[in-house]
Amino acid sequence: MIRLTKVKEKVIEPVRYTTISDVKIALLLSGGVDSSIIVYILKYLGVDFNAYAFGKDNNDEELNRARLVAKYLNIPLKEITFESDDLEIHKKLIYDYGEPIYLLPLIFAYKLYKEISKDGIKVVLTGNGADELFFGYVSHPKTALFSYFKKFLNFKSNCDLKKDRIYKSMFIKDNKILDDLCNNHKFITDKFEKNYYIDFTNFFALFLEGALPMTIIGDLCGMAHSIEVRNPFFDFELIEFAYNIHPHQKIGNYFSKDGSQLKKYLKMLLKMICQKKFLKLKK
Repeated sequence: MIRLTKVKEKVIEPVRYTTISDVKIALLLSGGVDSSIIVYILKYLGVDFNAYAFGKDNNDEELNRARLVAKYLNIPLKEITFESDDLEIHKKLIYDYGEPIYLLPLIFAYKLYKEISKDGIKVVLTGNGADELFFGYVSHPKTALFSYFKKFLNFKSNCDLKKDRIYKSMFIKDNKILDDLCNNHKFITDKFEKNYYIDFTNFFALFLEGALPMTIIGDLCGMAHSIEVRNPFFDFELIEFAYNIHPHQKIGNYFSKDGSQLKKYLKMLLKMICQKKFLKLKK
């Protein structure tokens, strides 16, 4: 069982060094578990920062959550809302990226960073990556349950990935990735065969599929407005630490359907520092 104090230590450290800057920093605050933890750490470190929240309108649930956290921690919050005319941003994104791109969050992010840049902010922190590391998606309990049973099916390094239906479906669009995966399979399975299947699949989902949609938001939209976007949860030591935590310690109940049991450790950490009611707000 990983001690909660160890989780706190591992989360604080990457936040600490991502605040190193010659200019004032900002934080994207959704009022959820991940950004709320970062807000607390910034306050704990005595960092001077601005907080920004984004919503589709003034009644957006994310804005409501962000307002509650900002009020509780006594931090100024600037709200930015989406307008119908902002859809024209997509044309600008295609021009900047140089090819068609169809990630809707990019439109929101572009508007967000554009408004942040008007305040002269050059460095922005986000809570991206926490769901991937600490299992915050609704699909994770089912995958964890499946991996629990698969562990008893003798998942060893001598399995043939090219005949495995699951792996073929994961990499069907890129045979080169599957070939590389097979060629390096012994190294990979040596790392994961003592762990659970969810660790294995989530690792590759993060670095082969999820990494681009998450990092491109900051890379493209942030840099379009001369803003450096930093993601403390993408710290390599924190990633290594998270993948050595048993899935059941990350998900409180594999059969939970309301998402309340997801990201168990981060929610326990938030309970140490914030009001419990934050955890029950709509997502």
